[in-house]
Amino acid sequence: YTTWNQGYNYRNDGVDIQGCNDAQPRNGYSVAWIEDGEWLNYTFASPEEKSYTLQIRYASASGGGQIYVEVNGKRASKTIDVPATGDWNTWSSVFIPNLILPQGTVNLKLVFEKGGFNLNWFNLTRGKEVGFDLVFANTHHTDDEVQLNFSKEITSFTQNSFAAFVNGETVNIRRVRSDVSDKKKLFLALDKEVTDYDQLHVSYILAGGCMNGDMEVSAFNYFPVDNTMATLYRIPCRVEAEDYLNVNNFTFQACEDDGGGQNAGYTSSGSYLDFFVYAQYAGKHHIDVRVAVNASSRIRLMDVTSGESASLGDLTLNVTGGWQNWATQSAEISLRKGKNILRFFAVGAGFNLNWIELMEIPGAGIASPESGDCMVYAESGEIRVKLPSVPGQTKTVLFDLSGKPCLQAAQSHTDKIEINTSSLPQGLYLMQISTDQSVYTRKIVLK
Repeated sequence: YTTWNQGYNYRNDGVDIQGCNDAQPRNGYSVAWIEDGEWLNYTFASPEEKSYTLQIRYASASGGGQIYVEVNGKRASKTIDVPATGDWNTWSSVFIPNLILPQGTVNLKLVFEKGGFNLNWFNLTRGKEVGFDLVFANTHHTDDEVQLNFSKEITSFTQNSFAAFVNGETVNIRRVRSDVSDKKKLFLALDKEVTDYDQLHVSYILAGGCMNGDMEVSAFNYFPVDNTMATLYRIPCRVEAEDYLNVNNFTFQACEDDGGGQNAGYTSSGSYLDFFVYAQYAGKHHIDVRVAVNASSRIRLMDVTSGESASLGDLTLNVTGGWQNWATQSAEISLRKGKNILRFFAVGAGFNLNWIELMEIPGAGIASPESGDCMVYAESGEIRVKLPSVPGQTKTVLFDLSGKPCLQAAQSHTDKIEINTSSLPQGLYLMQISTDQSVYTRKIVLK
């Protein structure tokens, strides 16, 4: 007998189920121990195409989670937050409106993008006849593109039907294209680099510009876009092997190196890992690779950002004497400015990978932190910045060594910036200051 259900209740087929004390109608059980990336599938018959509101009954002690819905294998809603309720047995509800279910057999999947809550039940309430509406919008996984998801198929559209906004600023839409495999979608290619922490909105601005036969799409203004871009690691950064963007033919295992975690292993020729990193300049960068090498091996470093593969050179790995005997080996590679998809391609087997670390090379493409007109002073609990001129708008972002943003601030019409850092732990950070005229990057040590 193998236990697949941590709750030891109701049934034993891989879903963790426990008793439930919710006061609302229930069968006495709830799904619990929900983890990131898990999902539940339900199949039922729909007598006709309708627009529904989905009610989700849940409880979360702290932290909360995130959820979205797929219908018949296609995403049908944006990601919604599931806020904490204060206790695993304090129940509340969240709602997903305008969920379109087609006529016939429906496969509905609840996807738990972020776990941390228990699920009691969900309820579909019939709303209205299906109109022609924008249901949800989201970013591409890596590209500077917004996907619009409508409730009906689009039979005609014009290129200037929409407006796009990034962090409140209007940006040019380079091209609007349809999806031949799903006529309910349009894609807006933006003339601005989009990152994983940007806030995006879209508007419909041209009468008659988006049609379903004789029916025009309902007006929408400053509609929020779900930023679903992959985590972008900003150099300088260390990226664990398990935080890859794409993977092919690697297996992950417990790592005995300092810090533990997991490493990528069981390498074979042709295995690869892709990492999503951001460079402040185009040019040479230093890279450290943490490997355990059991036999002579090579890693081919490749740029696959544009969809085509360009070799950045091979790194010949020195044997370390075992699958868990770890050493750091180094190289220099050229990166493009902005977003890079960096591929680690195994030329032969014989090594495990724990992490990679990318650093800027002083003078390789940007001014070193000590030079330039932007003066930065890091003191106890505070960073003060003096800009060379008074900009219209200033955005400051502080990144940790993993490249994740941990503090943001915005100012208007001032050349002096003061940021309270008392909530942050000591250590090395990367600060990026964007103004109307310039972008400044500085390394900051908080003590």
